[in-house]
Amino acid sequence: MKNQTLYQKSFSLVFKAIKETFPFSSEEEFLKFVKRYKKYYDGLSKIKNDSEFFIYLKKFLVSLRNSHTRLGKCPIQNFFRPNGYDVLLIDNKFYLRKQNKIIAEILAINNKKIREVLQEKISATAGSTKQYIERQAVKNIFISRDDNPFDLKLKID
Repeated sequence: MKNQTLYQKSFSLVFKAIKETFPFSSEEEFLKFVKRYKKYYDGLSKIKNDSEFFIYLKKFLVSLRNSHTRLGKCPIQNFFRPNGYDVLLIDNKFYLRKQNKIIAEILAINNKKIREVLQEKISATAGSTKQYIERQAVKNIFISRDDNPFDLKLKID
């Protein structure tokens, strides 16, 4: 119960800071934000720990669709990204690249289709345009919330 009170207080402080500083373009946009806040606030009762709270808060900020409203580094969780590897999206296909050399096409990550993984990343990415959000999400495909390596299903030509 103590954590729930802390989550509610913290969430309300974030709401207040955004309300006072975010450049809402219209009264309608502001009212949608207040409605969204109430919905997310009601959902706080389902949060079980600090990691879940951080992710929940991040999703709330992403809902503003502005890349300047983000939390930055998570203070309670380590993130893992394999060194020297990244993902490219070319002609609607995802490729594994190491040090600027394409190695293979990526079909799945941790037994999830690559498009499903991309959708998860998109839902956690803030931005005002679909193209920007997708570009950022592709860059973040190899970021994991734990220190476990990825299980990749690749197609090598």
